[in-house]
Amino acid sequence: MSYQALPYTYGVLDVTEINNLTGMQEGDTVYNRDWDIMEIYNGSVWTNDISIVLPLAASVTMVPGDGVAITPGSGSVQCRLSISTDADYFWGICLRGGSSTNDPIVVAFMGKVDAKLNGAVTRGQALELDSSGGFVAYTGGGAPYTMGQALESAGSGVRTIALQTIEGN
Repeated sequence: MSYQALPYTYGVLDVTEINNLTGMQEGDTVYNRDWDIMEIYNGSVWTNDISIVLPLAASVTMVPGDGVAITPGSGSVQCRLSISTDADYFWGICLRGGSSTNDPIVVAFMGKVDAKLNGAVTRGQALELDSSGGFVAYTGGGAPYTMGQALESAGSGVRTIALQTIEGN
């Protein structure tokens, strides 16, 4: 039996190529070779089965790789870069960002994704969200906001991690 590729609307592309597409229609598909996942255009943004789409909170600019603290408020859930110690929240990583209030933000909650590291990490090391929306090596001190594991040893910058959402309270 021979292999036959699925008929994706836009074939197999990397993240940059996908983000530069124009003229998409709701239901269009593409295979994202960077994340090894199929994505579907929902009429506003490309999304997939490791993410959710949420509105951006006011006065925040969010870019891919930013850590996201998601808190309930005003009857809806909104993305924020900072952690509030007195609120329930869960974390994710921004896959596709925005800068205007209520822009749709695609937030990954699991999987192999790119995250902004604010310091050196060692392969296999647990990572935690810091107060600036980036990730640092978890050292065991204070409240553990651990949510991922480094897949490679690396310095600061956007790097690939294994993401597992942790709920906080």
